[in-house]
Amino acid sequence: MKYCLLLIAVIFSACSSIEKKQEIVIDLEDFNEVINYSSFADSISYLTLNLEEDIAIGEVNRLYKWKNYYYIGASSRDGVLIYDTSGNFVSHINTYGEGPEDFRTIASFAVVASTGDVCIYDNASQKMIYYDIQGTFKYSVPCPYWTVDIVKLNEEQTICISPLYAGGELPAGIWLVDKQNEIVKYLRDDVTAEHCFYYYPVTYLPTDNGFYYFDRNWDDFSWVTTDTTQTI
Repeated sequence: MKYCLLLIAVIFSACSSIEKKQEIVIDLEDFNEVINYSSFADSISYLTLNLEEDIAIGEVNRLYKWKNYYYIGASSRDGVLIYDTSGNFVSHINTYGEGPEDFRTIASFAVVASTGDVCIYDNASQKMIYYDIQGTFKYSVPCPYWTVDIVKLNEEQTICISPLYAGGELPAGIWLVDKQNEIVKYLRDDVTAEHCFYYYPVTYLPTDNGFYYFDRNWDDFSWVTTDTTQTI
């Protein structure tokens, strides 16, 4: 079975400093139902995935590229699939269950930028489980709080994102935890009672040393690292 993956290469103009601010005016009256790829993409290519016979991909809800690999987060109980950039199957992380190496749900997952490992956040079992790129279980760590999404810039730290007010009983905003999921510091803590719901999903673009983050609750665009959050 083959599965076609559409890849869009977007060219961003990088600034020498993220502290430089440039105002972009968007004319909401100039609305078109059709958006041409050429308006924001430099090129488009197609990659055919060579699926294993016993694997089916439903709706794709997350896609990461790390070096020469693609990580596909599929819907339902399809788990996380990993392919190389030639479309060859690498591994399938799909260990649903109740055991110590299993997960009950995939509320979110992230690729560790420094290693390529997969960290799955299982909110049902309240733990984060780590697998290597071959899908081999490494270890799991209890996670006593609820979060919407996670970003892994390195194996030792996790950035949690939860733009949802929980009455002060649970952490909210953006915060950094250590390898044992103990909170180190808040990177953004201005979630108030006005943020009693959130626009899902959160949207971000990870890099090696941080990530660009857009949040419709705050309606701003930020650069987030393990040290700070800067609105850009």
